[in-house]
Amino acid sequence: MKKNLFYALSCLTITLFAISCSKSDTTVAANTPEGNWVGNRSGVGGPSHYFSINFKSGGSVVINEFNATTPDVANGNWSLVGDSVKANFTYMPGATYTGTYSLAAKYSASVNTLDGTIGVGSSTIGAGMFSVTKQ
Repeated sequence: MKKNLFYALSCLTITLFAISCSKSDTTVAANTPEGNWVGNRSGVGGPSHYFSINFKSGGSVVINEFNATTPDVANGNWSLVGDSVKANFTYMPGATYTGTYSLAAKYSASVNTLDGTIGVGSSTIGAGMFSVTKQ
């Protein structure tokens, strides 16, 4: 009897040990715009020029504009609520644009293009449009 109990407890211990040592799930949510997006921006009635958005983890965003080699740079924050990605950003001193701007676009994990609008201050409309593709 003691021998059977010993084997049963040994099997139970080994089974519990094997289950507890299995790999944990490290899947990252796929529904996020994080990463670098490159395309163009056009002002209201103006020509199109280089524009990139780098959505970083943790909610920060970096905008590069006008020239891919020596761009005007803006820094800010972004958020994704439902299917709407929004960001506000401020250009660094010496940039072509000055001040704070906001952008908005519809986002879907199944599409690698964002088409949206840009506005001055907290408005997301009135200053132009952009179209970027995830790199």
